Amino acid sequence: MGLSDIPPPHAPEWLVPASTASLFIGVFFWDLTYILMTRRALQTRSYGMPLVGLAINVSWEIVYGLYVAENLLERLGFSLWLLLDLGLIYTTVRFAPEDWASTNRAVGRNVAWILGFMIVVGCWGHYAFASWFFSEPGMGSGDKTGKPWRGKDGYDTTELAFWSAGVAQLVLSADGLAMLIVRGHSGGTGFLIWLVINPFPYHYIALAPIYALTAESTSWGVMKGHRKETWLESDTSRFNWCIISGLPLAIYRKSDPE
Repeated sequence: MGLSDIPPPHAPEWLVPASTASLFIGVFFWDLTYILMTRRALQTRSYGMPLVGLAINVSWEIVYGLYVAENLLERLGFSLWLLLDLGLIYTTVRFAPEDWASTNRAVGRNVAWILGFMIVVGCWGHYAFASWFFSEPGMGSGDKTGKPWRGKDGYDTTELAFWSAGVAQLVLSADGLAMLIVRGHSGGTGFLIWLVINPFPYHYIALAPIYALTAESTSWGVMKGHRKETWLESDTSRFNWCIISGLPLAIYRKSDPE
């Protein structure tokens, strides 16, 4: 998001191009994650993304692809995600009856309806949050000058995506770890998927220079471009990192013997 942002004079010239490059790195890793998850699910006959995580993820991509995104490249990115989501949805509906056979057969038999309902609710929630964020200019933290949306200045789509996608990622990470523990097997998941979806490759490497040199995360910042992250931004990222870092151990303990 934010490909149309206009940086202020005090911002370095490389800031927007570097941010855009980081965005595409993240898109690449998520595309690869979806492909690997679908492939692994077909191999193990067990879906890899938890129902709530899949629903909140798909609904986020629908709302932000159709309502929030304006740039053509952004819309193409969301379209590609939704296309790859079809593999995740297919494997979930196909293999859920087997995965739920020993716990709740009713869920397995009706998973298509359950997932569809959760996606609808997710779309309503994401749209409600986005429309509230866009209800007036300047919502969020920091200076919003040079951040346009639909021809009006002061609407930070990057910060909006940060908060909404952060919640979706937090839910997906926690659900993924819980699913491994409850299931007792690693069907639909694996170490390679964890390595790809892990924030380290593209967050801590690609974004670290931007954070370090500009001391800003979701806005141009204040005080000539410098601003400290809020406690929620910091703690949410660290909590999410703690959860997703626990996946390898859970995968190892729950992996089926060769």
